[in-house]
Amino acid sequence: MSLLKNLITSLMLVSAAAVAQSKQSINLVVGFQPGSSNDVVARQVAKDIEANGGPLIIVENKIGAGGNIAVQEVINSKTPKLFLHSNSLYISSLVTKTINVDLDTQLLPVAFIGNIPTILVTGADSNIRSIENIKKTKPGELTYGSGGIGSLSHVSMAYLSYRLDTAMTHVPYLGSVKGLLDLSAGRIDLYFDFYNTSKILIADGRIRPLAITGSRRLKELPNVPTLKEQGIDWPIEAFYMLYASPSMDPEVINHIRTVLFKSFTSDPTPYEKQSIQLDLKKLSKSEQFHKDTIKTYQSLDFPKGLIDEKP
Repeated sequence: MSLLKNLITSLMLVSAAAVAQSKQSINLVVGFQPGSSNDVVARQVAKDIEANGGPLIIVENKIGAGGNIAVQEVINSKTPKLFLHSNSLYISSLVTKTINVDLDTQLLPVAFIGNIPTILVTGADSNIRSIENIKKTKPGELTYGSGGIGSLSHVSMAYLSYRLDTAMTHVPYLGSVKGLLDLSAGRIDLYFDFYNTSKILIADGRIRPLAITGSRRLKELPNVPTLKEQGIDWPIEAFYMLYASPSMDPEVINHIRTVLFKSFTSDPTPYEKQSIQLDLKKLSKSEQFHKDTIKTYQSLDFPKGLIDEKP
């Protein structure tokens, strides 16, 4: 009886510690500049966690190396931290040294946030009108921007260049905002971006969409074909995921996941405005989704050295 009593007492103490930790402030680290797609989504997630009974979340921007500085900040932290990133994290960890993380052990999946369309864009005055135009260019003739080495915009353009067998010059930026402005000014030729950060410039006529990812066209852009319609099967369907450092208590992780489930169910509007497609089924099974995604990307045709560049 004494042994059973001690066990129950220990479990109560663990639970109490987890609840106490969940009420403390937790830093949510973002690897890109304020105003970037990752940053905007992270701040909305932080707001929803707090508003629905979770801990105070403080967004912390650690910019550089396509998110690797932020990754290292989280996995090496003795204080529990959260980390939000796109699915480029899975690709980068497999094909480059830019992202130095073991996804099986060093980051704990907290919550699948949602899918988001990505879109290939060019400047409004560009002569590029389609994928076929890109195919016909000479090696090195075109330039493309990205939100940084190892970012999803970089991974997507590097993979497109590989599939089209058309070498292009990469111009990395500290986030997508400056890159899109340079694109609209004609300083670079192409950009593969999250739709939620490019749609304002598209609506203003400052940049022109060439193709979108996904299986169907966007309702907002019915005349813009998918990559598949232009002969390219596309394996990089963009999504956001929330992770935790290995030091995070599992009870706190479960609490945050439950809080986000409640938030997404009660008011998905902020995410819909960002063109993010929530998926409560994936959210509730975030750990399994994480494992399945690692296996999926391991099986894809990503050549070694795809995005190996010095930050």
